[in-house]
Amino acid sequence: KEQPGSTWLLDFEQEVATWTGKEAAMFVPSGTMAQAIVLCCAQDIHLGGDRVPSLPRVRRPFLAHPTSHVLLHENEGHKHLLGIQAIPCGKATQPLTCRDVEAELDASSWGVSQPCAVILEVPHRELGGEMTSLEEVKAMSALVRGRKVKFHMDGARIWEAMPYITRTHGLTSQEFCQFFDSVYVSFYKGLGGMTGAVLAGDKKLIDEARVWLRRFGGNLYTALPYAVSCQHALHEMGGSFESRWDAMAAMVTVVQGVDPEKSRIRFTPETPQTCMVHCHIRGDQHKLEQCRESVAQETSLRLFRTLRPSYAFTPDWFYFEFSLGPENTKVPLEDVEHAWRLFLLAVSGP
Repeated sequence: KEQPGSTWLLDFEQEVATWTGKEAAMFVPSGTMAQAIVLCCAQDIHLGGDRVPSLPRVRRPFLAHPTSHVLLHENEGHKHLLGIQAIPCGKATQPLTCRDVEAELDASSWGVSQPCAVILEVPHRELGGEMTSLEEVKAMSALVRGRKVKFHMDGARIWEAMPYITRTHGLTSQEFCQFFDSVYVSFYKGLGGMTGAVLAGDKKLIDEARVWLRRFGGNLYTALPYAVSCQHALHEMGGSFESRWDAMAAMVTVVQGVDPEKSRIRFTPETPQTCMVHCHIRGDQHKLEQCRESVAQETSLRLFRTLRPSYAFTPDWFYFEFSLGPENTKVPLEDVEHAWRLFLLAVSGP
């Protein structure tokens, strides 16, 4: 078995632990499982003389932003499998703030069931990669730790966010992660690994997490194919995000120049904070998609895939997630500008 006894896998786990500045780390088949394990550990209940981790009869809820992955994309596994309730916290169209968290923690209805954890997504994927500000992260960290509530980072896209954090605030990954009690990172999204995640925290947390990993069936007979793919992806692509972020900023600037009045095209956030952003376009959805196809035939550039109703603007606006991988950063900016001008002309026509 490679897990947990393999020297190679332990070395990989320690590599990620070092990157996050944490004492220990554990490879997990999926991020959904990693975060469920965090919620179990955050209950902080141990039974018997050997201190076996367990879930209490009355389970403490957790706080998370309304657009967080754990609330939108996991079919309420925390509720149906673990009996742990989620409390949506903050406004769905804005990053989570310390005031949002404090208001929920101060709610008089908690009684003995004060939340066990606050989960912060870094960055907010459903807000176009927008970040909760560093000042808010610091304040949130001090607040929840003072209340003996765990502060967990959903860092599935932390690799994409680190260039912004480093360039804007001068922080290393270790310095940023110190504000959190635990951090989960993913390897298949921006990095392109096969599948897999790592949960990092102090030794006590990870020792307990390994018990829950077995209970969840996550201690695979061999994690080798997945873990090797993850490490390879980290080493090959981990250093690419700064250039991808720069390319994204340049492309957004070019597209904004096509429609300076913002009558048809808008971005949230207006200045990308990662190598992803949300692009909002106005018009009839069917016509927008038809124009996309006609532009693709003429230029070989397909400007977007799936459109969804915009959460930020009026009902005749739609948006898509605009993200850059290592290959589409190579598309010349003049080609991008030409394609978007053709698209805008087609959308504005009869």
